[in-house]
Amino acid sequence: MAASQPVSTVTRASRKMQRIARSLAARTASWINPDRTVELYIDRPLSVCMPFRNREQLEAQLRGLGALQRLNGAFGPVKLVFVTVEGEPLVQPLLDDIARCGGTLHTVPDFRSLVSFMAGAQFLVVLPSEATSGTAVVSAESLMEWCEAFHVGYFRDMERLVDSLEARGPLKISGPYSATHAVHKSLWLSVMGNQYAFTEQLDWNIVKRLPGKFAELSATATVNALPFSMLSGPLNRITRQRAVGKLYEQYLQGDCVVDLGCDVRGVADFVGPQTRYVGIDMHGKPDILLNLDRDRLPFEPAGVDTVVCVETLEHLQRIHAMLDEVMSISRRYVICSLPVEASFTGNRLVDALGGTFSFGTPLAPVFDRHQWLGNIADSLDLVYYRGSRGGFRICRLDLFYLPRRGNPDQSAHVLKSFRNGRIADLNRRVGMLMFVLERCT
Repeated sequence: MAASQPVSTVTRASRKMQRIARSLAARTASWINPDRTVELYIDRPLSVCMPFRNREQLEAQLRGLGALQRLNGAFGPVKLVFVTVEGEPLVQPLLDDIARCGGTLHTVPDFRSLVSFMAGAQFLVVLPSEATSGTAVVSAESLMEWCEAFHVGYFRDMERLVDSLEARGPLKISGPYSATHAVHKSLWLSVMGNQYAFTEQLDWNIVKRLPGKFAELSATATVNALPFSMLSGPLNRITRQRAVGKLYEQYLQGDCVVDLGCDVRGVADFVGPQTRYVGIDMHGKPDILLNLDRDRLPFEPAGVDTVVCVETLEHLQRIHAMLDEVMSISRRYVICSLPVEASFTGNRLVDALGGTFSFGTPLAPVFDRHQWLGNIADSLDLVYYRGSRGGFRICRLDLFYLPRRGNPDQSAHVLKSFRNGRIADLNRRVGMLMFVLERCT
């Protein structure tokens, strides 16, 4: 065998240029017309995994395939994956049936590998509807127990899977190119996955509105682009809280204002003279000392006028539950914020020197830290979706942009990028989103 020749510098450069050219070609369409409307399916093509442990279970799985004809191609071609444990005796006619229906057969070393196979991929799992008993055969009931233990979603038979798909129809979203692709990317793994699946049912009527959020908010909400310097200064923490109080003073009225993560209570200086201020935090000098990742808020539903939750949600593991809880106790407004972590790294997670942007694994436990790394699309989708589901709408959105050399006032540029849904540009420029949610139901 001939010795391998070293790759020349010219060859390496040529290959690098080819990779760059391919990348540019893939993105050219969106650069030419980034506002064009696209339609994307979240659940096409379908991949259906059908485990079996013996001949009877395989026969039951094959009999159930007729139910797929009811879908009439609405979900595109269905990928059928049969999986069993090595050493199971299979007769040739059944193997021919698997090939005839377009399915593929996988074998795994043992039963644990069978469950791991189903859990680690984007499958809709259909368990065999018939099982034989006996010590040498793992029954369908045992498969169910293992699936539930490992949080693997499943259907008891193909009929139930088809009934579910017919009831909801294909999961399709449409809208401007960039925003639609961002929503699709954030949903696909959790919708089609197993252990990565959502732990609650989504409201697809709201989800389908997410790609159009930039145009909708531009038309229905007050959207401002403000310099991040408004939130910082020599007395960083108190400066930021007083800035928040001053910016949103008009919403800090009524009988009671609750400030979650009140810290040094800078917002308290701006509540109405007849308004009761209640500060909540896990340190400092709050009125109520609470760990928001563990404790419930001590208020009745719709029991306060306004809840302030600035620079707090990203510190909580239970961010979704807390946002829902905050909205449930407010009868008028919720003021909340989320950082855009991507902006602090130039929309990268690795800097020019190869260092990673990360909250990392510190040498010792820390008292408090951010729990989530978000970009502008993630943050907007989270607040828009859970707000809509909780009976709130975004009535005001402030985009706090970071300083850029030679261009200190970027407000016009940021607002234009927002109206046009330029997610990548916003991720580079905007450091924080501040929302005012207003109850509408």
